[in-house]
Amino acid sequence: MSKRVYLLLFVIGLVVAWGGSLLQSNPGYMDAYYYFYGGRQLVEGQGFQEMLLWNYLDDPAGLPHPSHTYWMPLTSLLAAVGMAVFSGGLPDFEAAQLVFVLIAACIPPLTAALAYSFSGRRAFCWLAGLLALFTGYHQAFLTTTDSFGIVMLLGAVFFLVYLRWQAAPGWRALGLGVLAGLMHLTRVDGLLWLAIAGLGMLFDLHEIHGDASIRARFGRIFTWGYLRLGLTVVGGYLLVMAPWYARNLSQVGSLLAPGGSRTLWVREYDELFSYPATKLTAQYWLSNGLRTILSARVEALWVNLTGTVAAMGVMLPGMLAAIGLWHARRQKTVRLAFWGWLALYLSLSLVFPFSGTRGSYFHAGAAFVPLILAFTPAGIDVLVGWLLQRFSHWRDNRIRPFLTGVTVVFVIGFSLVQYAGSVIGTEDGGLAWNELKDRYQAVEAVLLAYGANPDDVVVCANPPAYVVINRRPAYGIPDGGLDVTAELAADLDARWVLVEADSHPAELESFVENPSDHPPFVYLETVDGTHILRWEQP
Repeated sequence: MSKRVYLLLFVIGLVVAWGGSLLQSNPGYMDAYYYFYGGRQLVEGQGFQEMLLWNYLDDPAGLPHPSHTYWMPLTSLLAAVGMAVFSGGLPDFEAAQLVFVLIAACIPPLTAALAYSFSGRRAFCWLAGLLALFTGYHQAFLTTTDSFGIVMLLGAVFFLVYLRWQAAPGWRALGLGVLAGLMHLTRVDGLLWLAIAGLGMLFDLHEIHGDASIRARFGRIFTWGYLRLGLTVVGGYLLVMAPWYARNLSQVGSLLAPGGSRTLWVREYDELFSYPATKLTAQYWLSNGLRTILSARVEALWVNLTGTVAAMGVMLPGMLAAIGLWHARRQKTVRLAFWGWLALYLSLSLVFPFSGTRGSYFHAGAAFVPLILAFTPAGIDVLVGWLLQRFSHWRDNRIRPFLTGVTVVFVIGFSLVQYAGSVIGTEDGGLAWNELKDRYQAVEAVLLAYGANPDDVVVCANPPAYVVINRRPAYGIPDGGLDVTAELAADLDARWVLVEADSHPAELESFVENPSDHPPFVYLETVDGTHILRWEQP
């Protein structure tokens, strides 16, 4: 395939991504604000330290706090690169955003390369690349400081390396290990990609020794050649992850972030914000009852399965790609992708059901979007062939362009609708993307009017956003009522509390409806649906 095709798709992708970024003058939501803030801290010489807490899983003692003890650092590192390289004349966020615009522009040519690698057909390459210009639910999030584009890019490159580097097994093993490391440096669940890389090596073993017995075949794993490939995969992974593990050891005393295991024992999503988090134990989890535990996981299986079609598959392309993937199910790379997806799906449905259904599966599943879109043309091809056999009077030169056109129009329309819902519309005519920024700026003005000092800590629903917007240290509002918040304020020295009408613990619903003094808190006033309280030390 001509390199000019890929270059043209990159240029078109750059135009689309840049156009989508024009209405995003700030990160927009909590995850993106967090990653941007981490990058800004690095550029400003603060290192991996933060003046915020959004959960209390690691029993924090206060501020400053080691950063990225829950979310991983690669997105912040790339944001820092953008600010360092493009900061001249640009606001910090727009400079950081340029890196993610460039990453988004890489998705169409990589998807096209996948389609061509599987099919060898130029038409499939073009169609897959054009479909990847618009990614449905992901459209608005590719061009902000979040991990979606990074995960998509790494997923596409992972499968391309596995497909194209078969003649160089050592280099392929190293490349897959490095990519697995980058996946893990991007997301905690990215560790699964190390297992996926190892599974790919086993598939090679099966292909070479397929005629041997199972015992003999797997006995060959322990020969030096296969051990060397396995060690090469792990070595590539550690090239990326070893520095981060060293940082964790020096900053928090363990390879993995402390408190992360407590997410296993939450009984509902809001318990991620428990204070203190010491109640999150296996005994506490089991006390919820087996029926409730199983019910939550069955619900997560269903929600994440529908998300596979809606988000990862961009609706219609996903259904068509399923036909193409089934038709190619004997291909080694397709089988690897299936088992990798299944591992991700089950882990984020059965092990972490609440995080999985509240965004983790949506984020992590982005890795499979390029592969799904790459198989959409093949799905159309198989469907057309079936229709022509079923209805002999139909013509290929009519039905194929019709199905292709419907798919392209659907993807563009669906993506634009999703983008508009996330970025553009609000009832008062403002930009939805700016709503949180406008609110927190208005609240900060009130805090200053009431005499807030620059180092006073505020408790709110979105600490990363508050710190970025107002440069004031912030804690996340804990799960529970105001008595829990009072304990937090006393222990960690917080002075101001924001109870937001659109984001608050269920226990605060009555207070949201009828705000009043609640000792040791004094109710001050309400700004843009946000009730402002001041903690008065008893």
